[in-house]
Amino acid sequence: MNRTKTFLGVALSVGLLTAQNVGIGTSSPHGSARLHVSDTERGVLIPNVALTAQNSATPIVGGAPAVSLLVYNTAPAGTGANAVFPGYYYWNGNRWVRLLTATNGGGEAWLTLGNAGTNPNDNFIGTTNAQPLVFRTNNSERMRIFSTGQVGINTGAAIDATDLMAVQGTVTYPWAINGYTTGNGGAVFASSEGTTSYSAVDAARSGGAPAGQGPGGGVIGYYTGSSPDGFGVSGRYEGTSNSGVRVGVRGYSTSNGGNLHVGVVGNYNTQLWGIGVIGLSFGGAYPVGNNDIAVVGWRANNANWAGYFNGNHTVVNGAKSASVPTSKGNQHLYVIESPEIWFEEIGGGQLVNGEARIELDPLFLETVFIDERHPMHIFIQLEGEANDVYVIKDKAGFTVKEKNGGRSNVPFSYRVVAKRRGYQDHRFGNDPIWGPGDTRKYAAEYVPPPPIDYHECVKFWEEQKRNWKPTPLPEGFVWAHEWEERTRPAMRAVSASPQK
Repeated sequence: MNRTKTFLGVALSVGLLTAQNVGIGTSSPHGSARLHVSDTERGVLIPNVALTAQNSATPIVGGAPAVSLLVYNTAPAGTGANAVFPGYYYWNGNRWVRLLTATNGGGEAWLTLGNAGTNPNDNFIGTTNAQPLVFRTNNSERMRIFSTGQVGINTGAAIDATDLMAVQGTVTYPWAINGYTTGNGGAVFASSEGTTSYSAVDAARSGGAPAGQGPGGGVIGYYTGSSPDGFGVSGRYEGTSNSGVRVGVRGYSTSNGGNLHVGVVGNYNTQLWGIGVIGLSFGGAYPVGNNDIAVVGWRANNANWAGYFNGNHTVVNGAKSASVPTSKGNQHLYVIESPEIWFEEIGGGQLVNGEARIELDPLFLETVFIDERHPMHIFIQLEGEANDVYVIKDKAGFTVKEKNGGRSNVPFSYRVVAKRRGYQDHRFGNDPIWGPGDTRKYAAEYVPPPPIDYHECVKFWEEQKRNWKPTPLPEGFVWAHEWEERTRPAMRAVSASPQK
């Protein structure tokens, strides 16, 4: 064979060899390429190698692989953090890095139309090490899934150690989470089950409010539908415990200072009629009509209690009364007030030959305190013709005797009053809520009596409401309408929100 012709044939088939670049299939290799392969029917075949692991150079020979060494892995898909899969890999100096492919299968790029793989151990978006998975838009972090399984939306790299999921609102997007539903279910459902002592939902409002938005609340509930039985917030206890305190709704207020901590406030649109708070027990009902009532407690059949207080019960600038049915509608009967605390017993007896013995109820005597400094007082009213009478008191009761040796046989009524046990030394007692000094300026000058007739009484209420004028309040008091004015910007912001 002519060696000269053979060499020339190879040179012509390979292309032009210069000091700068090599062309295969072309006599004019591109100036930017050291090797330029040109062909319209064939490709470049990369060596096929069966790799063992991402962090292993085996079975490459010739020393450590060169950085950027390219191979096609023919080994089947493996498992574990260092597993390799069929496909192209290059060596980055420490491990094999797989080139993303446009085919479906385990461990490959996630396609915009989804992957056809069915094994969730292979087909997933995420990391195989302890690094978090970060989602960005416009090159700004929006969501982060931490290696612990915690999820933070708009929280950055920091999240509270007790949070499984945290969402941080901003001034632009003040509603961190909103729930909506057009079906029969709830927009948001929370359940705390098992033996945990944690609440299903804890809501807290802290920090300063943006300018113009005023104070906010831990929980705000709104109902904007058309149902006459809608409600803004509903709380129910449906646990299985047969003991302990089981509460549907609980309000609690605490801080490091201040003197006005309120657990729950009930209010209504004071431009209309309404009731601030209603507490219903067995057989309770909702009062209708034009009512302006701060608190209603209702229990059917006069059994048990519509209201129960363990401690002092004070009525300020008002009267304590009972509402009693009559032929002219329910009428108020008022209690008698006293600067001291008395219990009383009322009864009757009969003079026999000018004398009668009254034994007081032992249970009544257990409720009162009687001694020389705190004697009981007895008032006798004869109900027949007789001389005047006097009484002889002792620890168990008293004896009624007719004066001047009289021997009448007439009935009588008696009224006994004695100091309440434990309160026998009480007389008046300052109410510090209203502050020091002359507090008469905080009381109404004159309270007009309501009419007896129902229709006249309704007109009277309407007139009283139209002509109401606030009286002076001690320092630190806050009128409800003033508080509403302060919080109205925040409430308007809630109502005007697109989410609402």
